[in-house]
Amino acid sequence: IQRKDIFAQTLSTLIAKKTGKYIRKHQDVVDNIVLRIEPQNVAEDISLRLRAIKYELEVLIGLNYFDVVYENDLADSNSWNESMEGVFKYLGVPPIEVSATTLKTDNRTNEERISNYSEILEYLSNSKFSYLLEQKA
Repeated sequence: IQRKDIFAQTLSTLIAKKTGKYIRKHQDVVDNIVLRIEPQNVAEDISLRLRAIKYELEVLIGLNYFDVVYENDLADSNSWNESMEGVFKYLGVPPIEVSATTLKTDNRTNEERISNYSEILEYLSNSKFSYLLEQKA
């Protein structure tokens, strides 16, 4: 499973680290806290993530694998069954209906969850990672 939006994935990871919440079950209460994340920490995490992605791609060279992209295949639960048909076909097993027992940890936007979101955008727009923001536009 990969993500196209490295910036969003980075923020998601940093929020999870700060809150200690990586998943949410149906019965779990959503904390509506607003966090401050240092822009430098975002840049450092992006750098680590990009190195990890490069390594993953190197490891996969020559291997037969199936790509699942979060934004295309998992972000919208309405597309899960269609997306997973490809996975089942790749595995050579009959497709079944899929569902999840977990939810997004928070449905608010990053702007709503991070008090200094605009500061992070400004910092990154003046860094070597500005292209990640341009991909979102």
